[in-house]
Amino acid sequence: MADYAMERYRTKYLMLLVGKNPLPNYVVAKLFEGYAKKIVFVHSAGTAKYADNIKNLLESGFEDYEHREVDVTNPEDIYSKIKSWLEEKKKSGEIRSTSDINLNYTGGTKSMSINAYKALSNVFKNGTINTSYLDARSLSLLCNDVSTGCVRDKVPVSIEDIVKLHGLEYKSNPRERIINCELSSKLYNMSLDPKKFDAFKQQISNELRKENDKTKWRPPSELKSKNVDINGKEHNIDQLRKEFGYNECEDVCKYLDGVWLEDYVLGLIDEIRKGKAGRDLKITDIAGSVNTYIGTGKKNNMPDFEVDVVVMKGYQLYAISCTTARERGLCKSKLLEVYVRSHQLGGDEARVCLIGYYNNSDDKSFGGPSERMELEIRNDLGGRDDYDDKDIKVILGDKIANLRNELYDWLES
Repeated sequence: MADYAMERYRTKYLMLLVGKNPLPNYVVAKLFEGYAKKIVFVHSAGTAKYADNIKNLLESGFEDYEHREVDVTNPEDIYSKIKSWLEEKKKSGEIRSTSDINLNYTGGTKSMSINAYKALSNVFKNGTINTSYLDARSLSLLCNDVSTGCVRDKVPVSIEDIVKLHGLEYKSNPRERIINCELSSKLYNMSLDPKKFDAFKQQISNELRKENDKTKWRPPSELKSKNVDINGKEHNIDQLRKEFGYNECEDVCKYLDGVWLEDYVLGLIDEIRKGKAGRDLKITDIAGSVNTYIGTGKKNNMPDFEVDVVVMKGYQLYAISCTTARERGLCKSKLLEVYVRSHQLGGDEARVCLIGYYNNSDDKSFGGPSERMELEIRNDLGGRDDYDDKDIKVILGDKIANLRNELYDWLES
């Protein structure tokens, strides 16, 4: 079906300035698919791999792809190489006027944008320079500063697509299925009673962790015969292992120690996606335990990249970090971590949410612990006044009992 908002911007070449996040470039390319014949990637030596990843994911969406490598630290090099390429195309007749090329400056550096525009202006002295920009705030494509409307849902991007664009490698396969909906619901309901939940945590520590080292689990031979009481019902660890489909009893211990919250959240969002909690929120992908190596981390022992739950709405990424901790410092550090991780993956469009159990009545003057931590994080990040108040969501002890509705409202934004 023709996109009439894009029809007026039909062109021969789409020039993409490639930066450290390939996702916006990919989205722009998909929007121009059928409205531009060829793509020219302008990139540095370090971002050439992202241009290749974009090309591979686009497959045969365009007639041809060209590359121009520039030194991003040298404005003259950027200008001269883009100008040289434009002069070649003008001489061959491939680009006859400014209407034959669209400069997209979403990615890359400011110097790349300025010098690409300068080169176009000098080679084609007559005519309007056609530009486009994917705006992170309005989720719209601006063509010659005119919005084509919200385009988020026009380009569905999967979590797998994002991993491929960044050239990442899964440390373990992300989880799409809920491990145990009934048990995670029981643990969530228990967690709303601090005394019962503390007693359960103490039971986990006493029964499942080593007596002389509480940071480690007991050996499998001991864990198999251990039972835990959940709301008055005994559950055998080895039997749970079989029900969960786990290979090791230690994985059951980790589940009971906190992974259940991720499982519960995954279940809630799955209900929302299926329309069981209200109107369709256009969720296009969801996964738990998204855990990858960073770059060549598998070989170079670099740190892992992990997000508890990732939700995609079109090309917009929603990242959720879950913790059963009540310590304020730990909750805040988890929020900062997921903020950095999500923006590395999803760019400025990414939204983040922390779900934790910190609670303090002294925070009431700030609107409660959830509101206070949101405010602090925004200040720590430099205000974030240029974005709406839905980009960061905190659900702590004062809001955890209303988790379903809090998540729905955030995902609805």
